Amino acid sequence: MCDGEGKTTNGDATSAVIVAIERLLERPRPDLGSSEQTKELIRLRHAADLLELAFAREAAVFAASNEYDELGFVSPIQWIRQECRMTGHAAAAAITVGEQEPALPKSTQALRAGKLGFSHFALLAGTAASIKESPGGDEFDEAPLLRKALAHSLSRFRRECTHARHAADARRFLEEQTQMEEWRRLELLPCEDGALVLRGFLDPVGGAMLRSALEPLARRNGASDERTKEQRWADALVELARHGGSAQLQVTATLETLRGFDGAPAGELEFCSPIAAATVQRLACDASVTRVILDADSAVLDIGRARRVPSAATRRALRARDRGCVWPGCERPASWTAPHHLRHWADGGDTTLENLALLCHRHHWKVHEGGWQLVRSRDQGVVTVPPMPEFGSRARAPNEPAVV
Repeated sequence: MCDGEGKTTNGDATSAVIVAIERLLERPRPDLGSSEQTKELIRLRHAADLLELAFAREAAVFAASNEYDELGFVSPIQWIRQECRMTGHAAAAAITVGEQEPALPKSTQALRAGKLGFSHFALLAGTAASIKESPGGDEFDEAPLLRKALAHSLSRFRRECTHARHAADARRFLEEQTQMEEWRRLELLPCEDGALVLRGFLDPVGGAMLRSALEPLARRNGASDERTKEQRWADALVELARHGGSAQLQVTATLETLRGFDGAPAGELEFCSPIAAATVQRLACDASVTRVILDADSAVLDIGRARRVPSAATRRALRARDRGCVWPGCERPASWTAPHHLRHWADGGDTTLENLALLCHRHHWKVHEGGWQLVRSRDQGVVTVPPMPEFGSRARAPNEPAVV
């Protein structure tokens, strides 16, 4: 079917594709060898990726119009979600892909050639949109992320994109992470028979701490352990509550991230998505640090260990002096606190009694992620300073030495 000028319309082309797919579904399932079967799966996946890209283009055009409003919907995402039978997240991702595609010519070419999947492309497009909204992010270079997309799995590439967003705008990254922390909740819903239903949400770091504490307790106890994964998690939580436990978190970060320099990547935390530099600094306040030096090819050149935690004697003196969280008005006892470096050791602060103070988890978070400052005054004791705007870059000067 053609229009008045003899040209095939988009609707006709789409109808032809639908007919072709229906014929494909109606054909008898061929008895293919393993080699031919894998080729067929790859061809079908490529065709699906191309259809996803075509849909994203139309979704972006639709979102740029006001047709959704005329149809009585509050947003194009709502219309696509309902009328196209998609989730809101998938609808938003499709619009983002369609909007960003013109700025990603190399990635589009890779997708059309079958070298890049649509899921990788959508993740790259979302990262491009986020970086463009950051200060100085008008020009987005797709080449570095495209190389990683072609080489890495989707989960690995998602982490690479997260690091790129942190490097582009660490402040916004921290705001997003802080917002997730505000969503935290835990509901304990008692049943009539005495059972308990748990329902809640933890931010990435909180979730990582819980998983780190439960993982060792949730392993199978031999080949005869027939519990489901969910049952083992439940048993681990009960065991942790009965006997107590201490979570040991493994954080991997560059020196630039630890010192909060502009352009630094996010920190890596086991069982968690990449975390903000401020969170790395908080977790490193009371932690043993292992220095690992890598070359350009990520080969290990040197491993050293530096003690950054207070000694047993210093901890006893600290508890005797502070008696609990030093934040004004806080009554958390010393057993619920952790040592905090008034001047972080990454910035040259000593792990001495004069440079330490006890803080509970909440107030430790406020000092690092929340932007508050804690100052010890001879006359007024501990003084808290609310967040203040930053006016200068913290990028390391060429003549500034790196402190390890």
